Amino acid sequence: MSEGDILSGHFDATRQRVGATTGPILILQDTTEFSFQREHPEKIGQTCRVNSGQDKDGRFRMHTVCGLLMHASLAVTTDGLPLGLGAVKFWTRTKFKSTAALKKKINPTRVPIEQKESVRWLENLRRTTELFGDPDRCIHIGLP
Repeated sequence: MSEGDILSGHFDATRQRVGATTGPILILQDTTEFSFQREHPEKIGQTCRVNSGQDKDGRFRMHTVCGLLMHASLAVTTDGLPLGLGAVKFWTRTKFKSTAALKKKINPTRVPIEQKESVRWLENLRRTTELFGDPDRCIHIGLP
């Protein structure tokens, strides 16, 4: 079961609300990190590794932050009225671990977009455009 299956009713309702409006629709994209403390982070997924400070010998300690990442596209009228989600993608960094290693060996611009985490921006753009069926109305905004 995918996030699309779970949220299909919400996406349909968003499509209907977008269809009931006129004028441009702002599609706001952003990524959220859900962090969890787990004894075995590999069971939920990894979001990043962070510096935990130095040990008594001055060596840096690292720890794994486990959790999920969610990239969402929220449809909003130009007056600021939220209409709902048009696309959502969940993932963990474990999926792209080999890509990070590859980018250390070759120029990151040579890695195909389909192998990078940043593909989420294009996937959500495509999903919302297809869902709403009127690409001329959609103004996609990526939030840093």
